[in-house]
Amino acid sequence: MSGTLRVLVVEDSDIDAKLNVAALRQAGHQVEFERVDAADAMRAALVRATWHVITCDWAMPGFSAPAALTLLKESGLDIPFIIVSGTVGEELAVDAMRAGAHDYVIKDRLARLAPAVERELRDARTRAEQRQAAADLVASEARYRRIVENTNQGVWVMDVEGKTTFLNQRMAHLLGSTVGDVMGRSPTEFIDIEGSGRLMSASDVHKAGASNQEEVRFVRSDGSFIETLLESNPVVDAAGQYAGAFAMVMDITDRKRAEASLRISEERFRCLWESGIILIAITDIDDRIVDVNEGLERRLGYSREELVSGHMRWSDITPPEWMEADRNAKEQLQSAGVAAAWEKELIAKDGKRVPILSGAVMLGGVEAIAIAIDLSERKRVDKALYERMKSSALTADVGVALTHQDTLSTMAQKCTEAIVKHLGAAFARIWTLEPGSSVLELQASAGMYTHLTGAHARVPVGQFKIGMIAEKRQPHFTNDVQNDPRVGDPAWAAREGLIAFAGYPLIAGGDLVGVVAMFSREILTDTALEGLRTVADAIAVGIRRNRAEAAKESLEAQLRQAQKLEAIGSLAGGVAHDFNNILSVILSYSEFIKSDLEPGHELLGDVEEINAAALRAAGLTRQLLAFSRQQVLQPRVLNLNEVVRDLKSMLRRLLSEDIELEITGDPMIGNVHADPGQIEQVLMNL
Repeated sequence: MSGTLRVLVVEDSDIDAKLNVAALRQAGHQVEFERVDAADAMRAALVRATWHVITCDWAMPGFSAPAALTLLKESGLDIPFIIVSGTVGEELAVDAMRAGAHDYVIKDRLARLAPAVERELRDARTRAEQRQAAADLVASEARYRRIVENTNQGVWVMDVEGKTTFLNQRMAHLLGSTVGDVMGRSPTEFIDIEGSGRLMSASDVHKAGASNQEEVRFVRSDGSFIETLLESNPVVDAAGQYAGAFAMVMDITDRKRAEASLRISEERFRCLWESGIILIAITDIDDRIVDVNEGLERRLGYSREELVSGHMRWSDITPPEWMEADRNAKEQLQSAGVAAAWEKELIAKDGKRVPILSGAVMLGGVEAIAIAIDLSERKRVDKALYERMKSSALTADVGVALTHQDTLSTMAQKCTEAIVKHLGAAFARIWTLEPGSSVLELQASAGMYTHLTGAHARVPVGQFKIGMIAEKRQPHFTNDVQNDPRVGDPAWAAREGLIAFAGYPLIAGGDLVGVVAMFSREILTDTALEGLRTVADAIAVGIRRNRAEAAKESLEAQLRQAQKLEAIGSLAGGVAHDFNNILSVILSYSEFIKSDLEPGHELLGDVEEINAAALRAAGLTRQLLAFSRQQVLQPRVLNLNEVVRDLKSMLRRLLSEDIELEITGDPMIGNVHADPGQIEQVLMNL
């Protein structure tokens, strides 16, 4: 052998050990050896190093060849064991070889040692190769069994009669059964003939002589079905004779379901494509329209040829204000493959806008499919509902204003604010017409104009659009303010962006009580006009009721004042009568005293003062009697300046302390013939 021959020499004689090694070296071997002569030493040597061959003496003190052979077997090592002894007989040598020794050499014939070692080394290599081959075979079988058992496909083996001789756990699982239940049975027992058609039998496979692939539906033990793809192959023996069939079975149930789902999806998509309910367009990466369905053609008014000519792009039918939304959707498509639904508009062939809810999905990275729902009807319904809600809210707010506000101006202001809020008016105004008047007076204004002064503060009936509405008692509305002949300043309307106008006469109980009007920057719908008409009727009734309540309050105040004056008059009359009696006595006695006094008497002046004061007091009582209407009328020529001057003190008492009374008489005024008490009563009533 090439390389160093490592020899473990079990020998108690060092000389004999060296003779053994010398014989091997003489045969051309490079030898490394170790001599041991006891069991422990041999055991340690076997563990410590690798040995190619062991030479062993038959008998040694405390050790022997049979004991060494036993120790070698216990180690599990396959090392050639050659007995080299001078005392062993042929019979013992044969027994030793039966016990496991590989050869024996007589010490005086050491020339045989090298050939024996070389032969045993060859045999050892052969045994090692055989063991390796056997191990490889076992490993291979285990590996292939693991493959068979762990594969996701079923493996089914049948003999020449078609009976099952092997199947893996996967196949048993596919059948919903056990390996033991299937063994010995024909695969045809598990096949759904109606769902699979004719399955090749074992003889068919034999006749075909080649593999065959077909779809097979098996019936599982629980009665459910499993769809499979079965590939069968013939199996031949060493002599080339047909020995059965081998099948690989793949579960394609999910694939079949997916195919069925795909067919259903394709059918659904075809129905959607052809129905026209959904608007569908397919575009390439350059935004060119490559396909559309009939629904999109019909809704936009284009022919298919116009849309898919190769010149029409999605952006060509998109309004400028929606370009940004489309760019965002395109970014989503490129990054995620799908664009979330977004609202936008399309431009029809006639220029009209078509509101849609659109979504898009990438197709293969080169095309995108846009699917849209026409929102026109929904928008119309939503707008109508929203307008009805606004009208209801307007009616409610106006109702609150009409029932919770005290003054006419406050009530009207709240109503105009409600019109601006709920009808989107640029501004709204209310004019009122007083009974017997021919001029409408501006009571309230809300929105862009809130002032109550200016050219429209007082509008004569029959003039301007407001006065014409009042004169004709007919509403007027337009959604083209700038071309309305009733609008006096079209340039102002254009500058303010005003589009629509609506005005209604306020009529209650057949009487015109005012006009309500509004301007808008948006088109007024029928719903909005109806809402304004409804609140106009309510406002008219509210104005009439407010006036009636005001008149009622005025009459009640006058009644209270009259009752108060009547009570005061009664009191004043009683007081005046009593004072008249007292004053009559004072005047009489003062006259008596005057008649008894000589002219120039020192008391005469005092008596005259008493008499004058009594006369003034009598005049005051006369006024009180006139106020209480208990004095007989005595007309005479009067100077009104004097009457007013004499009444000044009483007027001061009737007025509040916070009011300063100043009387300026006209020196050129003429005299009148009247009862002074009645004139004084007139002045006090004023």
